[in-house]
Amino acid sequence: RFYKIGEVAEILEIEQYTLRYLENSLKLKIKRNERGDRLYTDSDLDTLRLVLQLKNKGLNTTAIKLALENTEESEETSIAPKSGTVTQDLVEM
Repeated sequence: RFYKIGEVAEILEIEQYTLRYLENSLKLKIKRNERGDRLYTDSDLDTLRLVLQLKNKGLNTTAIKLALENTEESEETSIAPKSGTVTQDLVEM
């Protein structure tokens, strides 16, 4: 499912301009449709929730970028199977 910017702003209880600012300042890769409208995924929402938590803890943009990079790196080197979650893989056994 994809969410439009207005829906995401409502879900996260922030303004649309804040979402645009976060996307630009943190170089977030938000999918766009052929008209250029932003299309947010559930994963994007999770990332934005993390960003807002870090922002509320007082981290600046540079620190948040580093935290996001570290999160991405740890996901890439995770020992969990890439095919799905560990729980799903165990259920299938």
